[in-house]
Parts: sequence; structure tokens; C-alpha cells
Amino acid sequence: LGLSDAAFRPAGQEPEPPARVAEPEAVALALQNRPELRALELQRRALTERKRSVNAGHYPRIEAIGAVQSRGQFLGGEEYDFAANNWNVAVIAHLPIFQGYLVKEQANAVQAEIHAIESGREAVRQAVVLEVKRALARVRSADEAAKAAQKAVDAAKIALDTSEGRYRTGLATLLELTDAQGVYISALSAAVRASYNRRFARAALGIATGTIGEGRGGPAGF
Repeated sequence: LGLSDAAFRPAGQEPEPPARVAEPEAVALALQNRPELRALELQRRALTERKRSVNAGHYPRIEAIGAVQSRGQFLGGEEYDFAANNWNVAVIAHLPIFQGYLVKEQANAVQAEIHAIESGREAVRQAVVLEVKRALARVRSADEAAKAAQKAVDAAKIALDTSEGRYRTGLATLLELTDAQGVYISALSAAVRASYNRRFARAALGIATGTIGEGRGGPAGF
């Protein structure tokens, strides 16, 4: 029919997919790399340091101050000695005897913020874990669909080769050959769609684990 065999083959081959990532590994990557979890952890650490600073108000505090003046206006007895320098030093001790429970209430307020951050982080963590599990399920489903589509392509190619041989020897009609070509083209189209779906599923998994674009766990890493 003037159609070469190459006309029914895809241009180029998809790279061989790497080893399948295990669910615990994917979840661990997500908990380590997701930016929202990182941000909440940094907030928790900042509040913890703030609480330590507030609790320090329970303890005595010592401050040292000093000053130097370049004009000694009160030196030299009755006469001013403007060529001398004035200087003074002091040590101030703060003893918190009773502050109306101010420090305690401030610490409790910071602790309440820490609890709120931890509760929010746990909710986000559970949502991330669920997202990773769903993304893994989509990747596995897409992988199986791609394998099935490739098997359909192989079967359609065998049928097409058989029909072409029968047509050349006069054992098959033009309609039979055309039908075989149509089946093969449809199988190739389905395989291309399955390949794209698999790539999208891997990209979604890379986003879910927070590793996409890092060169070690994005869509190509799954």
C-alpha cells in the first residue's frame, strides 16, 4: 500500500524506568523534603528558643555598663582639666523577686503557640503521607497500564506483519490489511497515552515527596 513498516513505529524509545521506590522510602523523603513541613519545624524551633529566653526571666541578670568622655570637666580640683578624660563603670544586678507571674504567663503563651504548631504539623504530615501513598498507587497503575499497552502494540504488530505477508501472497484482502494497520495505529496511540500518563504520575510522585527538580528523586527517579 506504499506504507513502510517504519510508519507504524514510534519515533524513539522511552528510557527504561528505574527500580520501583518502596513506600517507606517515599514517605521518608516526603517528610524530610516537603517545604511546608520544613517551615513548620523552623517555626517550632524558633518558638522553643523564644520560650527559653522568656524562662530566663526567672533568674538574676547582671549587666555591666561604662562610658568615657573626652572632656574632663570635673577634674583638677577647683580648676577644670579639659585635657583629661572622664570615665565611669557600673555593674547592675536584676533580682526578679516577684513580677506578678508575668514570666510564667509569657512562657505559657509561647508554649501554647508551640502546641498549635505541633498540631498543625501533625495534620500536614498525615496529609503528606496520604498524598504520597496515592501518588505511589497512581505510579503503579500507570506502570501496569504502560506494560499492557506495549503488549497490545507487540500483538498488533505481529498481526500486521501476518496480514501484510498474506496480502502479498494473495491470501488476504485489502480490507483485512487495512484493518490490521488501523489496529496497530490505535495500539501505538494507546501506548503513547500510557507513556505520558506514566510520566505525569512520576512527576506527581516527585512533587509529593518534595524531591522533584533535585536531580535525585524527581519524576525520573521513580
